Amino acid sequence: MAYTETREIQNPNWLSRMGGAVKGMAVGAILFLIAFPVLFWNEGRAVKTAQGLSEGAEAVVSVGIDKVESENEGKLVHVSGKADTKETLSDAAFGVSATASMLYLTRTPTSALGSLTALFKFNVHLNLHSFPA
Repeated sequence: MAYTETREIQNPNWLSRMGGAVKGMAVGAILFLIAFPVLFWNEGRAVKTAQGLSEGAEAVVSVGIDKVESENEGKLVHVSGKADTKETLSDAAFGVSATASMLYLTRTPTSALGSLTALFKFNVHLNLHSFPA
């Protein structure tokens, strides 16, 4: 038995084509009108971010890494130097461990009990091998 394919070709009339065009224009107009409040909101966020960054740039204090001074407590500080440790961070839940350098450890006064904050830098070593294609 031979396979026979049957197709029906429809030629839409002028009115149905115009209806599709009008629907497309309506969706475009709605998106155009929605774009203005979204743009205004996004620009407002950008201005607030720029103001916060300039405020932080004015308030930052550069300190040395050799000692901790109590007069800088609660201030935004900039520290530059070599960070090195042989400690290993591990996560028993995932079975992962990595050598890390502890950069910053402080007690933050913002919470009622004060939380201990630590920031770690991971030393990543990649071994890249090329395999024949």
